[in-house]
Amino acid sequence: MQKHYYEKGFVLWSYNNQKVAQLIKWSKFYSHFYYLNAIKDFQEYIDLSVFDGVEALVAVPMHKKDLQKRGYNQSVIIAKILSKFSGLPVCYNMLEKTKQTKQQVELKKIERQNNLKNAFILNTQAKKFKKVLIVDDVLTTASTINECAKVLLNANIKANFFALASEF
Repeated sequence: MQKHYYEKGFVLWSYNNQKVAQLIKWSKFYSHFYYLNAIKDFQEYIDLSVFDGVEALVAVPMHKKDLQKRGYNQSVIIAKILSKFSGLPVCYNMLEKTKQTKQQVELKKIERQNNLKNAFILNTQAKKFKKVLIVDDVLTTASTINECAKVLLNANIKANFFALASEF
């Protein structure tokens, strides 16, 4: 069993729902990120305890080459939407993805964990917080969230997470 470095998390939707999967696919791969505004319609269902003690939102970063290719990071867009109703700032540069990895969707569970090992670093120039909320689009094995939380915890920064959807 994989050790968890985050404290707690919340997932809004099931990725097994075909409409949710389509919404994420369109926003992630076809620049239709305005669909993500649907989060606002579901904010009353979000467990607000995930924000307890949190000082900032941190989107899971993309590698600069992947970001350049796609043109945007959908997790940043989700973080901006959460920021509007939570009042928390988005910290854009706290984490950096320095290793270009394979797409997680292509990999099995153990491969996902190994794929992301040492892929993220803490930007030493970023403002430090005591606790943050890591924001991602899809939670499958929690490997991405966990690796980000591990880097943060090594710098004495606690983390919760928010994911738009999960396969479990």
